[in-house]
Amino acid sequence: IDADTNIPGNAISSNHLAVVGIAGQFDTSPPYTWWYQVQPRAMSDITFLGPTDVPAAAGLGAARLWPGAPNPFSGTAEIQYEVPASPTGAEALHVRLRVFDLIGRAVATLVDGPVPPGVHSAKLDRSALEGHGSGIFFYRLEVSGVVLTRKLAMIRP
Repeated sequence: IDADTNIPGNAISSNHLAVVGIAGQFDTSPPYTWWYQVQPRAMSDITFLGPTDVPAAAGLGAARLWPGAPNPFSGTAEIQYEVPASPTGAEALHVRLRVFDLIGRAVATLVDGPVPPGVHSAKLDRSALEGHGSGIFFYRLEVSGVVLTRKLAMIRP
């Protein structure tokens, strides 16, 4: 949310949000990929989202998966995730981050290998989804038996 955008009387958030409102697109020249605006009607139209977090297997911290941003996206989306520390003291855990279409087919693999503990991000580029039109995709994080899933919408200009 831009610093000059607010609902009068309410603080500007730097958290992830789900907003219901009226959408508009103000780009006046092709390829029409900039200047989108969502105007909530009231504060009740805004839901503040935390990361999805699920306790990992015994002895591990929590694996977390944040909402992809921007969502919807037309070029590139960033997906942040957290890998917990291993109870054995291993420096890295095997992480798999994949993207699935609506019928459950894996259409892209963003991460598949050892990743050290901490917060990381992966980029999902539209070119990784060639052959797929606009629509809803699910991204799934697998870390030490924990599986977290979120959805992401892709729009084509």
